Amino acid sequence: MSAEEAWNIWAPHAYDLLVEVAGRYHAVITYGEVGKEVQDRSGVRTSALLQNWAGSCAADIARVTHR
Repeated sequence: MSAEEAWNIWAPHAYDLLVEVAGRYHAVITYGEVGKEVQDRSGVRTSALLQNWAGSCAADIARVTHR
């Protein structure tokens, strides 16, 4: 699977997760927690360092929220 295909799979899961966190009073989540949870929810895993793919996934989330 290409990195772009993975980002497209992760983005909706990350969006849903961030909406859940935002709905809880004073809730916060770290990039690391988002990365782990997105991989757990999607079943798509990577051994790449988080900083090497999180930005691209965040860009996909921005596109999802814009729609």
